[in-house]
Amino acid sequence: MVVCCGVYQKIQQQAGFIEFSLLHFEEAKELFLEGQLDVRELISLFPDLLPASSSFIRRNPPLHDIGNVSEMCSFESNEIQSCRKFLLHYLETIRNSMDAAGSKIEIDTALLKLYAEMDYTTLLQFLSGTDIGCQPKEGVEVLHRFQRYHALALFHLKLGENDSALGIWSKIISGEFSDPFYPGLTHFIEFLSKLSDHLLLWKYVDFVLERDQRLGVRIFTERSPSETSERLRPDFIVEYLHRFPVALVKFLEYLVFEKKLEKEKFHTHLAVLYMDNVLQILKLPEPEQTDLNDSRKKLQHLLHSSSLYRVQLLLGKATESNLHKECAILYGKLEEHEKALKILVHQLQDHDAAEDYCIRMSNGRDKKYRHRLFYALLSVYLDSTLEEQKREEMLPAAIQLLNSELAEFDVSKVLQLIPSHWSVAILDQFLVRALRSSLHHRYCCRLQSALARGENLQVKFSKIHIENTSIIMTEDRICAVCKHSFVEPAFARHSNATLTHPQCAKHLNLNLNVSQESNNPFLSDLR
Repeated sequence: MVVCCGVYQKIQQQAGFIEFSLLHFEEAKELFLEGQLDVRELISLFPDLLPASSSFIRRNPPLHDIGNVSEMCSFESNEIQSCRKFLLHYLETIRNSMDAAGSKIEIDTALLKLYAEMDYTTLLQFLSGTDIGCQPKEGVEVLHRFQRYHALALFHLKLGENDSALGIWSKIISGEFSDPFYPGLTHFIEFLSKLSDHLLLWKYVDFVLERDQRLGVRIFTERSPSETSERLRPDFIVEYLHRFPVALVKFLEYLVFEKKLEKEKFHTHLAVLYMDNVLQILKLPEPEQTDLNDSRKKLQHLLHSSSLYRVQLLLGKATESNLHKECAILYGKLEEHEKALKILVHQLQDHDAAEDYCIRMSNGRDKKYRHRLFYALLSVYLDSTLEEQKREEMLPAAIQLLNSELAEFDVSKVLQLIPSHWSVAILDQFLVRALRSSLHHRYCCRLQSALARGENLQVKFSKIHIENTSIIMTEDRICAVCKHSFVEPAFARHSNATLTHPQCAKHLNLNLNVSQESNNPFLSDLR
């Protein structure tokens, strides 16, 4: 029966080659699969597709009289191409089946060559898979010959040759090689950001940064946070990036805003770079207003949000350059609020910003601090040293501040500051609001006092109840924990009336939560 089966399979294989020679590919495929053809018999018809190291010899007696596909097709290029496409599809069909057993090198080598010749996209997918059975030297030669450079780099990665892969990609980026299928610099940077070989990484850092500093800094910012290396410490990278100012700013932003490193030198360095950028824009003959506004907003955001930079250093630079808004922020950091408010009111003439300053600087502080800030702003408006005309100009702003829903004042101090010649009509809204606030505060205090008295009475009642509870101790009373009698006058009584020795009290399981158990037990002396 086995012999008959083998003969039948041989007949199917022979029939398959007949159909193949007639270019009846579907029939040939079916017969090859049913006859369990050794696929090397088919690949051998394409001498250029066999591995150089292959020692395969066709079956004897032969299954067919075909020398090779080129002769079979009388060197007709279209027919030869159709045969190669058939082989490609057939190899894809059997690659992971039992029919491929013992022929992995031949199959994968043929597929590599056919993909390189006819289907670059599938070639890239093929190389991204696992367990590719191609001889390294031959694979490199084939991919180089077809100028499939990105695929060649991926093949080197399969061989663990990262340096060779990076070298090829760098040549594609620089234009020495041409390969439209390579994703470009972004892919190169992504690969470097995951590379654990730090010596190889630094070999290509300059290459990337010279082409795109904004993208290139991702080599450092997108690395795993668990990765440790002396040459990847933030201090070392910051020092290295001095030649690449755009990348340096991006990396410092990453350290300050994303990693939130609380190091004065990084915060100060970033603030100085922000300020220098603003000053460079201001020095231009016709500075672009959008760029200037964006740069100043970034600087002001850092000055507001951070408390780790060197304030005096930045204040000196800001003062020299008449950066008034930045000066106000920095004076605020120094708690010199009157100076900050004078800049906002007199230099910038921005009353809304002055009010916002008081609100922002008092966030998270007590009410007295907020009162102090708004009083300082009101004092700036009502400064008696100002010229008469200036005082008149400040009058509407002072009244608006007093009537603001957001402003908070110590009324007694405000009344001392207000000029005596002001009429009650001017202060009507402020006084009504102050009176309402005072009454509300008074009622709240009375309510709190009443609640406190009620709570105090409850505590006193509980204390009296406990003190008036008597306990009769007899000789037969025993500890609920150790079961021994009481020989000392001290004992512990629990909330469920259980008695224990004081030292045994902590071992009693009352099925109560910890807080209840710690509050209810009390020690008493036997009278």
